[in-house]
Amino acid sequence: MNRCLAAPVYSLLGEEKLPEHVEQKLIQDEEIFRLKIDYPKMLEFDKGTELLERIADFGMLSGLGNVSGKSPLRTYYDYAFSHEPIAQKRPRFRDHGIVSALLLLRLWFDFRKYLDRFMTVKDNGLLNRISQELKVIHNQMTECEKSVVATASAIALHNT
Repeated sequence: MNRCLAAPVYSLLGEEKLPEHVEQKLIQDEEIFRLKIDYPKMLEFDKGTELLERIADFGMLSGLGNVSGKSPLRTYYDYAFSHEPIAQKRPRFRDHGIVSALLLLRLWFDFRKYLDRFMTVKDNGLLNRISQELKVIHNQMTECEKSVVATASAIALHNT
């Protein structure tokens, strides 16, 4: 996953459109931030924005309820990670549905920001050749954002 994050356009379009080493050099030269996920806690926030808040309304609509002003998904996620299920005799855990939803959201929003920044790079012949494809991808991402958030919500709630 981190290798794809290191050169996401190469990962999407392939070597013939944008070689990996060229994208990585552009990232370095242009000082473009690249996300690297080293542990699950890094999935929860995007520049200070709690990603579970992006899908909190879906948790409320599911009838999970609201405890102390927190979203029900956040409440359950925190509970599962802070308690060991006695009946199942297993250690505390991160709910796989919620982590999967967080991963989708974190990668989606990171790639959108990356693409915004990447498209501002000027005077690069290789990027000029794929600029139309980048615009199409960018437009598709804009059109699909609500669907991606709804999908992340469904993933997070699939066991409820």
